[in-house]
Formats: sequence, structure tokens, C-alpha cells
Amino acid sequence: MPDDFPDIAMRTLIFMDGQGVTQINVAPYQTPSDQMTLVRWEGMQGSLAFTPDLKVQGYLSSFPLSVDFPEGKLNLKQVEAKFDVQESFSGLTVGTTTVDVGGLEIKGPEESAGAEKVHFQASTKESGDSLYSSLQFKVDQFAAGDKKYETGALELELRHLDVPSFIKIRELLAGMPLTLSAGLNESTAEQQDRKSTRLNSSHTDISRMPSSA
Repeated sequence: MPDDFPDIAMRTLIFMDGQGVTQINVAPYQTPSDQMTLVRWEGMQGSLAFTPDLKVQGYLSSFPLSVDFPEGKLNLKQVEAKFDVQESFSGLTVGTTTVDVGGLEIKGPEESAGAEKVHFQASTKESGDSLYSSLQFKVDQFAAGDKKYETGALELELRHLDVPSFIKIRELLAGMPLTLSAGLNESTAEQQDRKSTRLNSSHTDISRMPSSA
């Protein structure tokens, strides 16, 4: 992180009843003009209220951001995230999270792309041993090069998911990268051993060849 990057100011208040609130503020930031990549960010602010039963409500607002690269430019309008979540009896996070992006534009040497008013919402609730989840994605306008597309939307809904099975699957998936990494490391070690053996064998054969003198 650059030395001149603004400090993140966080202030948490906890009340006698166990409830509390955390205020977050990040000051505007701009890279020095002599840098190859220029960043201009108008900062961020937010507020998160929490309760003893691990319920969290609040918002985070990231103000406009622009990044100038040698090969292009990125412009990101205000991003607003809202949270209303809590931990369920089974340990899952349930509730609703909403993210709204005012707009995004990416410009390259030859091509450009962008989107306006992007909306994303994820909702999850638990009832007994069943889990219900829904995802919503919507964009008012999307452009790629000289082509423009109007409003697009996607909705996905999952019902009657068995909570114990879902937790087992999540734990299994969480362990997969570690298992895969270990397998790759083991495979790499085996390859190195085989390579080392071949090199040693080759060296031995050469050393046994009679001298031409």
C-alpha cells in the first residue's frame, strides 16, 4: 500500500445492552502526478450496526473512482452496498445483501465497454432444515465497442435445500483447494525426483564412456 494512501478511520461504539455501531470513513485519495498509473478516488464511508445475536445492518458507500493506465482508463461511479444479515442457528449467514453500481466504463486502445445502473441482490433464509436462496442481477444498459444492449436481468431461486447437506457440501468445497494444492505439490515433487533420477543416470552413463585419447 502506498505511503500516502489515506488512513481508514473506524469508530466503534458499544452500548450497555450489547448493541453497537461501527462508523467507517476513508478520505479521498489521489496518486502523485508522476506515476504511470493515476488513481483518483473520492473515498468511502459507511455505518454498520450490530446486535448481540450477530445481526448486522448498515451500508458502505464507495464514491467515484477513476484509474488512468498507459493503455486505457477505468471509470467507476458510486457503489452502494446495503447489509441486513445475521447468523442462523446452524451457523449460516442469512438475510439480504444489495449492491448498486451507478456505472462502469473501461476504455482501451481500440475497444471500450461499459454498463449503467447495475443492481445485484442476494437473499437467503432458513426455515427448519430447509434453506431458501435467491439471486437477482439487473443492468439498465450494457455497451461493448459500438454495440449497445438495453435492460437485462437474471434471477435464480433455490428452494428447499437441505441445511445439513448444504453445510457438508460447503465444508467439502472449502477443503478442495487445499487438497488440490497438496496434490499439485506432491505431483511436482515426484516430477522433480524423476527428473533428478534421469539426470543422475545420464551423468553416470557419460562418466562410464571410455576416453577417446
